[in-house]
Amino acid sequence: MAIVAHICERCGAESGASANQSIGPSGAMWTLSFRCRTCGYTFEADCSYDTPEHIRNAILESGGVWGLKLASTGTERLKAVKILREALHMSLEDVARLKAAIPGLALQGTRLEMQYLQIQLAETGITSTVERIG
Repeated sequence: MAIVAHICERCGAESGASANQSIGPSGAMWTLSFRCRTCGYTFEADCSYDTPEHIRNAILESGGVWGLKLASTGTERLKAVKILREALHMSLEDVARLKAAIPGLALQGTRLEMQYLQIQLAETGITSTVERIG
């Protein structure tokens, strides 16, 4: 769990909100839980779209940077690149960098982002590992 600064919508006081990620059907989902220490206002948010950068950075800071490693070569390597490109909506420039990184450390992100990609690869029989790298 990460803590991010949040301004209370009711009284305007700044307080910390708890941020987390979970794995959903289309990738890493994020949640935000807030309780104002000044006025007691509370809210919960569960979102399935891309994690906002400030929340993602807080999750990376508290949970570390994780890497997705692949040993794939040949046609399996190309299959892995295709799956990751589709899952991440990568540009051709990013795909070229990804191809150059495999075999090896293919991608970096939060633990759950990498685990979601690992699941996508495993569904097609491609083995990968997720390791904390920072």
